[in-house]
Parts: sequence; C-alpha cells; structure tokens
Amino acid sequence: MPRILQGLTIVSALFAAACGTDRPATSDSATTVSAATVSAATVNADTVALTPAVLAVFAPLPAQMDAPGRPLTEAKIALGRRLFYETLLSDGHNVSCNSCHALNGWGADGRRVSLGHDGRAGSRNSPSAYNAAGHFAQFWDGRAADVEAQAKGPILNPVEMGMSDSAAVLAHLRASPSYVAAFRAAFVGQGQPVTYDNLGFAIGAFERRLVTPARWDRFLSGDSAALSAPE
Repeated sequence: MPRILQGLTIVSALFAAACGTDRPATSDSATTVSAATVSAATVNADTVALTPAVLAVFAPLPAQMDAPGRPLTEAKIALGRRLFYETLLSDGHNVSCNSCHALNGWGADGRRVSLGHDGRAGSRNSPSAYNAAGHFAQFWDGRAADVEAQAKGPILNPVEMGMSDSAAVLAHLRASPSYVAAFRAAFVGQGQPVTYDNLGFAIGAFERRLVTPARWDRFLSGDSAALSAPE
C-alpha cells in the first residue's frame, strides 16, 4: 500500500475511534487497518496517543525530491529557476510557468481555471507547484510521469503558452548567449545541450527543491517539542 494511503488510513481509523463512531468492516485494502495497528494507539473518547508504531507509516518531507539517475546540481536548479520565470517560452512572450504556478501565491494562481496565451481560459485550475515532485503522476489526469515531463507540456499547449513546436522554443534559447552558457554549465559534456528534453530536466530540477516542510515534519524527525500537546 502506498505510504500516503497508509497514513490517511490510520488517521481516519484513529479519528473514528476517538469520536466513538462505529464503521462497518471492509475488505478494501485501502481502508482496512489491522487490529495490531489500532491497538498500537491508546484511544479513548478524548485523546489518541501517537506511538512510534503508529507514526512509522508517516515520513517527514525530504529537503528535495530526488529523481533516480538524475542527480540535482546547482547549475541545473539555477537554469530551471530562470526557465520557470521565462516568458520567452510563450508565443506572446507574456506567460511563464510562474504565471499559473505563482511561487508567491503558494504555487498556484488561485483561479477557477487558469488563463494562458491570448488570455484564453483553460478547462482546469492549476495545482500547486510546491511538493508536486513528490506526486506519483503529474497533471490532473496523471498523463505525465514526473515534473520533468510535465514541464514540457504547457509550453506547446495552444491554450496555455501557445508555442507552435519545440523548434520555435529552441530557436529563442539558442539565440541567447547567456542561455547557451547556462545550458552548457548544467549539462556538461553534451555537444548540443540546448534541447527540449534538457529544458524539462532543468525546470524539473528546480521544482524538486520546491518543498514545504512544516512543524509536523520536524516532529516526525524526532523534535518532540515541534508540536504542542493538543496538536
């Protein structure tokens, strides 16, 4: 069972027990909690003791969401940050990744549906870019496997950033000496580092550092004073 489902399962079970709510038994593995797990918590009508056995299904957020086989480097992250804010990646030169995933607005634009190229309204709202690299799939329909693949989609979407094709994107980037130098620093040893795949790798590297640990994560890391007793 995925760790997040395990965590939600146990939280739901403990909440129900603390409230004295009877729930019918189920054989669904996503909603079943073993008797041993439930007995690991001391439950009464008022409190739930989070013992080490219960907390073991949770894990603190990491400092970065690593990608197997794609080590993060400061050069890739710096390039990805620049590309994340780059309006040249849109046909009208007025839309960037940050337009819909504003990092000063919790990683989203707060709209019911996002507005893209020529002010066109999309069909869905923008999910937050924060912690997105930890998801098991990207886009609301899960059609991209990771943030590197996701980053390449909106640029060529006629409603979002409106670029006609990847060649048009690369023409802008290769015409910029500073971008050429930044790609060479990020992707050392490649004869032609300014590629559309590398654009996705760079933006993905930047997003893999967009992590938002909180006091709950400090508590899970062993800081027992990070949460108050009522919390």
